[in-house]
Amino acid sequence: MNPLKISADLEARTGIGRAIQFLLAALAATSVLLALHVFLHQDRDRVTFLPPQIEKGFWVEADQVSRDYLDQMALFVLQLAYNVTPASVDFQNAALLKYAAPEAHGALEKAGQLSAERVKRDQISTLFSPRSVLHDKANGLRVAIQGELTTFVTDKASPPRAMTVLVAFRYDGGRTVVTSLKETSQDDPFGATQSSH
Repeated sequence: MNPLKISADLEARTGIGRAIQFLLAALAATSVLLALHVFLHQDRDRVTFLPPQIEKGFWVEADQVSRDYLDQMALFVLQLAYNVTPASVDFQNAALLKYAAPEAHGALEKAGQLSAERVKRDQISTLFSPRSVLHDKANGLRVAIQGELTTFVTDKASPPRAMTVLVAFRYDGGRTVVTSLKETSQDDPFGATQSSH
């Protein structure tokens, strides 16, 4: 089999010249190579994300995110939820809802509305000061932040109250969303003793 004779025969029958035949062969070869590359590297992509407050880069891989990224996201969510004034509470609630998972949107919206009503009615401001970050070993996408909540009524501060807030996330299609935000026990922030009974 002579490739030149086959090429001449193909050109005679179809009218496709050698240059076009060569181009078609090259396109077929690159398509096969590209398909192999995609197939062999599909689960090994690492995407670098930046948190809402840029302090350092973080990685996301398949269905996992780095602990540092979750720390920053949890602190950002707490800032939106607990560092509020009567003037900022509505804006911060709306910003928080942009990070809410669809199934958590209603509950977070209702909690935000109740908090906003109380903050405006009583003319209070709150400040959450984080002290430590804990990660759930059973579910890597849950973070507990321990700290103190200080409430200001006009210009007078109440004594800081120890508080632990549990933030649960889900990594959903390239986006980290909040599935739960609630105050929890300082002694058992992830509810481990309740789930073991």
